[in-house]
Amino acid sequence: TGQDKPDYLATVDVDPSSSTYSSVIHRLSMPFLGDELHHSGWNSCSSCHSDPSCERRYLILPSLLSGRIYVVDTKTNPKEPSLHRVVEPAEVLEKTGLAYPHQPHCLASGDLLVSCLGDKDGNAGGSGFLLLDSEFNVKRRWEKEGSSPLFGYDFWYQPRHETMISTSWGAPAAFTKGFDLKDVSDGLYGKLLHVYSWPEGELKQILDLGDNGLLPLEIRFLHDPTKATGFTGCALSSTIVRFFKNEDETWSHE
Repeated sequence: TGQDKPDYLATVDVDPSSSTYSSVIHRLSMPFLGDELHHSGWNSCSSCHSDPSCERRYLILPSLLSGRIYVVDTKTNPKEPSLHRVVEPAEVLEKTGLAYPHQPHCLASGDLLVSCLGDKDGNAGGSGFLLLDSEFNVKRRWEKEGSSPLFGYDFWYQPRHETMISTSWGAPAAFTKGFDLKDVSDGLYGKLLHVYSWPEGELKQILDLGDNGLLPLEIRFLHDPTKATGFTGCALSSTIVRFFKNEDETWSHE
């Protein structure tokens, strides 16, 4: 936040017939300062389509700077969400060596996968993927040993093609002190897509997007799960890159 105040989750009334329509009706303040809530995700999604017991109840809020992961209950009182659990950074670091949690995505198994952008010292080489169980307990790193990405940010998986692809932002040691263009030329920011086997977590291929693909951030496959193609938006080069699978099962981009 840049202030001596905690981050908060705001609830907005989106019912057009309500007297408080388009207004913030509740703020859930976090119990600590300096968290930097950034991306968010749900505990359950369409990947769990075959399990009627799954419900989209908990909102997952990783804190980019403090390393805490907040779990918010949005079902008990949708107009006033409440804090359900805090996954502490010390536990994540002890069990996985990961820090700077960023993007959570739910899995068909009920587990959660969270991209982490570095190690405790802010080195991008320490990035990887944190696996939480359905009760938000730390399980392990998801990727196989020796298969950690060179940078972290977002990721998306396509089970029908047995593939997950992750993107590249930068080293926490660089972006936490403010953006400096020199850090890009010094190799502290990314231009890579990492192609993994799904669900095994083996790094199969790295796609170098070049200077036209600097800082690939959000990534998505097409909604049609049979299509082996998708897009990522590259922030610094202001480009959209398409990635696709070749006939020999390798991946390319354009």
